[in-house]
Formats: sequence, C-alpha cells, structure tokens
Amino acid sequence: SRILHISQSALTKNMKKLEFHYSASLFQRHSRGVRLTEFGKILYKRCVNIEREYRYAEREIDILRRGKSGHLVIGLGISYSVIIPPVLNRLYKRFPNLRISLVSGSVNDLLPLLVTGEIDFALGGGHHIDVDNFGVVFEKIIDIDHCIIVRTNHPLAIKQQVKKQRITMGDLQPYAWIQFQYSHDQTVEIQDFLSKHAQPPANIILQSNFLRTAHAFLQMGDYLMNIPRPALSETQPGAVALDLDVAFLGFTSGAFFVADAQKIPYIRICLNYIQDEVRQNYIHA
Repeated sequence: SRILHISQSALTKNMKKLEFHYSASLFQRHSRGVRLTEFGKILYKRCVNIEREYRYAEREIDILRRGKSGHLVIGLGISYSVIIPPVLNRLYKRFPNLRISLVSGSVNDLLPLLVTGEIDFALGGGHHIDVDNFGVVFEKIIDIDHCIIVRTNHPLAIKQQVKKQRITMGDLQPYAWIQFQYSHDQTVEIQDFLSKHAQPPANIILQSNFLRTAHAFLQMGDYLMNIPRPALSETQPGAVALDLDVAFLGFTSGAFFVADAQKIPYIRICLNYIQDEVRQNYIHA
C-alpha cells in the first residue's frame, strides 16, 4: 500500500475484486502475511511479461518519435569484461546518442533483472540454466573454460616453468583455493569437477567478486585461484596460469534475452557485434 500510495483497506478491496474477476483465490492469507497461490503465481508471471512489453513499446515509440537511440543496459560476467569494450565502442560510433550501462553479476543474479526488463540482455554461462523456466532465449557465443592461476613463486609455478612439467589434478590437492566470483553454483561445479577426477573437495578459503582483492590475496600465499580464460588478461602482474593436463570447468557461454528485445534495433546489432568480436579474437578462448 505504501508503494501504490493507497490505504491498506483500498488495497485489500482491490485484491478481493481481482479474485472475484478470476473466480480464483490469488492470495493465501496467514498470520505472518500474504503469499501467492498457484493461481496467483500464474497471473503474476504473465503480468511481469505485460509490464516488460509495455516498457519495450514505450522505447520503440520513443526511438521513432525522437530519432534517439535510447538507453541500453547489459548484464555481464567477468568473462566478457575484456570482450565488451571494443563492441561498445563500435556500437557508440553507429549510435552516438546511445547511453550504455553495464551491470555485473552471475547469470543467476542477472536473469531476474532480465525477466522484469531492468536489463536488456545478459552475457554469461548457459550451463544449468533452464531458459524455458524464465521465458527467455539463449544464444550461444563461445565455449569457455576456466584456468587456475598461482603466484609466480608458487611451487606449482616453479614445477611448470623450471622443471618443464605439466600440472596434474593430484598436484593441486595440498593447496587452498580462492574462488573468484561468489557463487554457490560455481562452488558446486568446482567440487563436482574434482570429484569426477578422483580428487578430494577443494579447501575454498576465500570467495570474492572483486578481482583485485582476490589477486592481492593470491600473492600472499601458495593458493590456487580459478578465472575464466578470456579474463586472464585482467589479472595483475605476478600471477601465472597453470598448464593442466585436463580442461578445467568448461562451459558454453552466450547471451540471454527476451525474444521481443531484438525488435529494438541496437540490441540485435550489439549482439551481432559481440559475435563478430568473439569470432575474430576469442574463437580459441
């Protein structure tokens, strides 16, 4: 009622009128408040889509009426932090009036924002994501794997550089981990990967979305840190990637978007530019 700037009694009356209209209980009332019934969840999901479509309609009309490009909001993970700058520069040259905002986060964090129309599309890993459940489209861009980095004087770096020996999964066992990106899903993926290669669970002592913080901590001890390979150039000097005998945490990455979003011209063009950039410079990432 505070959000709508109406009284609580007026809101309750409107809720009852809505239930009467649909001849169904939309709200389950209990001592601690109100929650949606299965009928209510269906209506809410459709209303979110209606609101999103209304926002797109306003933007399309504004583009036609004013001849302006508008505002593009992109959600992206660390894998795209290096890929995206030349894409944005190319896009800006074509649409000089376009305003661009970047929102960082994992795909699981970004998808709810995509569904509600707060971002236009999200870039990230497509693994373990049921796009049908969110009502969005996934377009593959690149296959990516993570690499493991250590400080340059780490025993495994010395083994690799001085002794010219490849690093095995067993070599990783004694060392604690820094998990770059605070994500439960990624924690599970790391542990599952190690388990499939007959290794004990990783001793993850730090999880961080802040690359600079994670890298600074890496320099303070004989730790292991995972990072998507395209983002390897983002790390500070003093770290080296291990040459493992197996590919580590491989996954398919791409763009998530609502199908109708492509009706906004610069969104489809931006997605095409990203595909071009990857084909030209990251096809072997």
